[in-house]
Amino acid sequence: MLVIDAFSGDAVPTHLLSLEAIAVYLRHLQPDGLLAFHISNRYLDLQPVLSGAAGHYDLDQLRIHHETKEPGTDTSDWVLLSRKGILDRLPARETMRRPGSNPKMVIWTDDYSNLLGILK
Repeated sequence: MLVIDAFSGDAVPTHLLSLEAIAVYLRHLQPDGLLAFHISNRYLDLQPVLSGAAGHYDLDQLRIHHETKEPGTDTSDWVLLSRKGILDRLPARETMRRPGSNPKMVIWTDDYSNLLGILK
């Protein structure tokens, strides 16, 4: 498993979500491995960018939304990407959901990203 957790601040490192970056992650991942992206962000919805990468590389994706009831704690959102069939092995939880049949997809590359297009 590779965990990428760099997106909660105001300066989102877009190069970590580019198609080229995802290709590097996949080269270093075992065939049954997972990519876990912590995408909690107050202003940006990074899900469409990961949906675009998942579509491009024919990966499965799963979104996990975790809310706590403890005062002073925030919710967290994660997206898991994997090669086909791996996510089906995870035990289903009510906080997990797969994107709909036609998710919004955004493609970012090392030469192109658009933060305005993913504003909440």
